[in-house]
Amino acid sequence: MKTIARIILLVAVASLAFAATASAEGNYAVVKGGFYTPTSNDLDGFGSGFSGEAAFGHDFTRNLGAEIGVGFMQTDKTATGTSNKIELVPITATFKVKAPIDVVELFAGAGLGAYNATYKSGGVSSSKTAFGYHLVAGGQADLSQNVFLGAEFKYLWAKASFDGADAKLDGYATTLNLGFRF
Repeated sequence: MKTIARIILLVAVASLAFAATASAEGNYAVVKGGFYTPTSNDLDGFGSGFSGEAAFGHDFTRNLGAEIGVGFMQTDKTATGTSNKIELVPITATFKVKAPIDVVELFAGAGLGAYNATYKSGGVSSSKTAFGYHLVAGGQADLSQNVFLGAEFKYLWAKASFDGADAKLDGYATTLNLGFRF
């Protein structure tokens, strides 16, 4: 529980610092929903699960921006009658390079994240914080001056150690995004 409190405090401090350096113009909030699919051999048999995120971003220039986000991802499998589940609460920071083309914007970026990872098997669970990095690519289209709809592909690399057993959490999240500029 102390780890979660530290992560929340870190996000709050980072958010305040981020907001203090950002001017009012170029700010946006976005909600993302889709699927997380693990690709690591450590998670063989685990299928696609839910991926969601809420993020705050700022465009420093027309072609450069940054985003901080908090989300939830999960995947599970059933083996020999036992349900196994992995849940991740990622807190991420991403820098993006953007290519605006009229009402459409393409982007690519990279970032770092802290992932509060919980492994549940039967009635037993173990939680650890894993640190990792990710790459993103996607696009969005303006629905109005202040509203946009988009899609994003994020590939992440992270490793957690659950009670001495290492597990790579590598995988991708594919999401549809709805954003609001303010």
